[in-house]
Amino acid sequence: GGWGSGPSSTAQGYAIAYWFVDASVRKDFYDRKLNVSVGVQDIFRSRLQGTFTETDRFIQDTWRLRTPQQIRLNVSYRFGKQDNSVFRRKNQGSDNSDMMG
Repeated sequence: GGWGSGPSSTAQGYAIAYWFVDASVRKDFYDRKLNVSVGVQDIFRSRLQGTFTETDRFIQDTWRLRTPQQIRLNVSYRFGKQDNSVFRRKNQGSDNSDMMG
């Protein structure tokens, strides 16, 4: 998963560093024909983005939750056997060296 970003400067202050952890797990069944995966985004609910701004007239400290926690469930099933022979180039026996000049 992702890890976040460090602090960075802005015109009148700085953006506060934020860190997060995403994780997923996958399990195969039935001779790898059925795949089930579960993923969790922002496990520790720490994906908060903040800024600090200071001018002669005000001081502002803002925070927002970038993306709420999400849980994904993916299920896929493979029907039949994939035929990779259609993607291979056939060598037709021609010599292309004369094309180089």
